[in-house]
Amino acid sequence: MNRSEKENSIKELQQHFNKSKSSFVVNYKGLSVNELQLLRKQLRTCGAKMKVAKDRLIKIAIKETPAKDLDSLLKEQLAIIFTDDSSAVAKIVYDFSKESSLNIVAGIVDANFYDQEKIQKLASLPSREILLAQLCGVLKASISNLARAISMVAEQKQTTEKQSDKIEAVAESPVEAKVQNIEEENKDKSEASEEVSESKE
Repeated sequence: MNRSEKENSIKELQQHFNKSKSSFVVNYKGLSVNELQLLRKQLRTCGAKMKVAKDRLIKIAIKETPAKDLDSLLKEQLAIIFTDDSSAVAKIVYDFSKESSLNIVAGIVDANFYDQEKIQKLASLPSREILLAQLCGVLKASISNLARAISMVAEQKQTTEKQSDKIEAVAESPVEAKVQNIEEENKDKSEASEEVSESKE
C-alpha cells in the first residue's frame, strides 16, 4: 500500500467513525476466509459494514473521532465494524465469537467506551427491529383499549339520557292530568252558570 492509498484508507475510516453511531473492534486472527465472508454476510443483514485495516492506520484515523479511547487496545489483526444498530451487531459478533476464534476487543456506542463485558450485556438486549415491533404492539393495544373505553362511555351516556327522559315523562304526567281535570271542571262550571242565567231570563 503506497502513501496515497494509506491516506485514502485513513480518510475513509475517519468518515465511518464520525458518521456511525457505534463501532466495534474485533481481532479476526485465526479466522478462515470463509468465516470472514460469513461474518460479513451476517453483519450486512442489519446494515453494518466491516473494514479490515492495519492497527497503525486505525490509530491515526481515530485521533480526532469519538473512537480515540480505543488507541491502547489496537493490536494485531483488526477489523472495525460500523453500525447504527449497536445491539444487533453486538449480538452477531458475540454469537460468532462463541463459535470461532473471533475475539471482541472493545467498542464505542453513542460516544461511550464499551469493553468486552459491556458488549456482552448489550448483545443480550433486543434488536431495534424487535423493540419497534414490541412498541407497535403496545401502541396497537393502547389504541384498541382507548376505542373500547370511548365506546363504553358513549353507550353509558345514551343509556343515562334514555333513563332521564323516562323519569321526566313520569314526573310530568300527573301534573298534566291535574291541569286537564281543573280545566274540565272550570269548563263545566262555566257552562252550568250560563244555563242558570238563561233560565232566569
